[in-house]
Amino acid sequence: MNIDFDSFFRNRIEAMLIKASWVGALQSMLGLKATSQVWNGRAEWYLWLDHAPGVYALSFIVGHDLHLAGRRLHEGFFTVKCYPYRSHDDFTGYAPEERRLIESDWFDTTNTPRFEAQQQIPDSLFWIGGFSMVIDPQDDLALMTFESLDALKLHQRRETSGGEADTPAPFLVRNVAGWKTGALLFDCLVGLHANTCKQPPIFAGATCSPGFESILSPENVVDCRPSQDCRHMALSIGFDPSADAVGTIDAIWRMRLDPEETILAATPLPDTASALAGRLFPKDLAINPLWWDIAHSNFRSELNTACGCADGHCQHR
Repeated sequence: MNIDFDSFFRNRIEAMLIKASWVGALQSMLGLKATSQVWNGRAEWYLWLDHAPGVYALSFIVGHDLHLAGRRLHEGFFTVKCYPYRSHDDFTGYAPEERRLIESDWFDTTNTPRFEAQQQIPDSLFWIGGFSMVIDPQDDLALMTFESLDALKLHQRRETSGGEADTPAPFLVRNVAGWKTGALLFDCLVGLHANTCKQPPIFAGATCSPGFESILSPENVVDCRPSQDCRHMALSIGFDPSADAVGTIDAIWRMRLDPEETILAATPLPDTASALAGRLFPKDLAINPLWWDIAHSNFRSELNTACGCADGHCQHR
């Protein structure tokens, strides 16, 4: 059976965002100021969060079937981008081309690309990490993962007419804290899922692996080289309300790891947020007690018109 993974994951993300849009209290808990679906042919959204260094873009890339731990699963991969605010301290860490575009008329007052400019911006720009979801379409099993480098560094080689010995060292043109920047969005996405499934997370896994830096040649060819100055980080949060689910989630998580990944943590999570207080987690494992509060909250929709518009927002009343 052929699966339209774009539609499947579009519906999943959109359902999470729509449910949140009905409840101001949930938006406040998540720091979610606004969202907008991007109509450019693929599943993509812009998200505005409190205290964020910019506007996030979450874009679906590809999906496929998985058969792990006796389960048939769907896995979807997304890119995470950040369009930095000019007023934020992180703005200067972005590459000159990225800063130039943000300051150009290709971006509007929302700090996102104008519709007519979306296809003209290279996909390689503004990237800060990757997000993935493993979903069992038959029940509520979900494994959500964010991964990035703690420092996303791009060096550029100067063009020279001399020989190899005269080639100057590449100079740094981009240095963005990818992990720190994207973790804020991941925290929000986990909270959105907890609200949708009305279940708190049951598993957390974190890994690290050797990092790399990118070298851009004068011919615009990118070469990635291992670096001891940065690490690749990944954090996974698992949901599944079924009995003995932690073992299944743990097995699925481990089966997806690459050989070079070092496990920092692989732990069941307690049933209540209060039980987190006595648990010690690695500093790289950011567990938010609000995920439990959200899952156990009985939010009520604040929409009060037949058409679904908020109070006073239209003339249908």
